[in-house]
Amino acid sequence: MQSVAVIYNRQLAVAVGLARDLYQSIVGVVSQAWLGTAEDEVTIRSQAGGLDLAVVLGGDGTIVRIAKWVAPYGVSILGINCGQLGLLSELTVEETMGKVPLFLKGDYWLEERLMLQAKVSRCADAAEPSTAVSAPEESYLALNDIAVGRIGAWRVVRVRTTINDELWTTYKADGVIVSTPTGTTAYSLAAGGPILHPESKNLVLIPICPHLTWSVPLVLPAEVRIGLQVFTSYEAAMSVDGQIDVPLRNGDKVEVTVAPVVSRFARRKPPDYFYQAIAEKLR
Repeated sequence: MQSVAVIYNRQLAVAVGLARDLYQSIVGVVSQAWLGTAEDEVTIRSQAGGLDLAVVLGGDGTIVRIAKWVAPYGVSILGINCGQLGLLSELTVEETMGKVPLFLKGDYWLEERLMLQAKVSRCADAAEPSTAVSAPEESYLALNDIAVGRIGAWRVVRVRTTINDELWTTYKADGVIVSTPTGTTAYSLAAGGPILHPESKNLVLIPICPHLTWSVPLVLPAEVRIGLQVFTSYEAAMSVDGQIDVPLRNGDKVEVTVAPVVSRFARRKPPDYFYQAIAEKLR
């Protein structure tokens, strides 16, 4: 192991203290080590290119955030659960000091998880005249899900949904979720979707509170392109992993595909650990 980052959620007291102790224990054991907070996106992105392993101390939300920043550089993540659910984590707080040295010696296997890439195309009619032609396409990376829907008002939106450029349906709903297998234990599950194994090569398309429209979740192969075009007179947005909200105007379109990068998680648990974790944590 050459370069290791210890990244912690500074809002969690247990993560702050443990991160400092862990950092001190690995200095000198690896060639390079640095300590940072999960809120410092600029530093993490700038350092990620030279990293072998990012040890992330926080909850699932912290790990999801860091995964988006380091995945393009092929960095592996070792999650330490300092939050509540901990489905993405590998170690508990109590296991950390004893088991992290095993990972530093390379004693682990890698679990690869699909990510999503969402591209927003602005509707020319809705854009300002000066930007209608030149508005750049916006691109976002997600580990859990991309959701398109209304904001605030108790009114549904219409989301014209295509699969590989062919019309699937126009949902009349609070919104529509496109989920990775990782995300099927998050927002998608709350909306009534199925749970997929995290290494599955599928996506899930599911409407949120549909009204007099198609309501059945759809499991799709990873190779599809999903188009979501929103039609509304009210505020709407695209949510990226529930962490970034991108305002959408009437006619804007979001294209969702599997990203060209994956998230890599360092594991020492048995490969079938997921089923037991689900049984314990979601019971």
